[in-house]
Amino acid sequence: MTDARADTRGRCQEARPRRDPSKVTSIIDFADAVRALCGRPHRRALPLANCERDSDERCVVAAALGVSVGESAHPSWAVDGRWVMRFADPATARRVGIGLDQPWRAEPAEVLLPDALVNLAVSHHYGVVVPDDGGDVRGWWLPGADGLPVFCTPTDPLIDNEFGRDAGLAAEMT
Repeated sequence: MTDARADTRGRCQEARPRRDPSKVTSIIDFADAVRALCGRPHRRALPLANCERDSDERCVVAAALGVSVGESAHPSWAVDGRWVMRFADPATARRVGIGLDQPWRAEPAEVLLPDALVNLAVSHHYGVVVPDDGGDVRGWWLPGADGLPVFCTPTDPLIDNEFGRDAGLAAEMT
């Protein structure tokens, strides 16, 4: 019976349609899409309780996505200070990268993290993430262009980062 479930589950996962990146419109949508592509349960909030500010595995962004995050280990991305999601294997990095139309690498298995999520991780590091009454993220503060603070929320639009559609970057990905 276990084998039948595994077979059925495998077929269902293979038959699952590719996620349309244009439907990922907010930070919370992106987090849920990563979780879905990794086979993790749906979550409509960004957890803050039990997160650690300076941990690649337990910061607020890692907890929301269900994967480790931080600066890239790949030399050409590390030199630019690019932040990534880290995966245990190249197949998962490929699935997430293609599914969300984000640049990815097989070695090491990494997918570029959108700027909005990097901003959240940095805000968490500086202690300017605001919890809601349930222990989830209500929002976070960022410096605005005019120097005044701007309050961001998980439902804010996810804007493509400058790396996401770069043809030169796409050509160097493996």
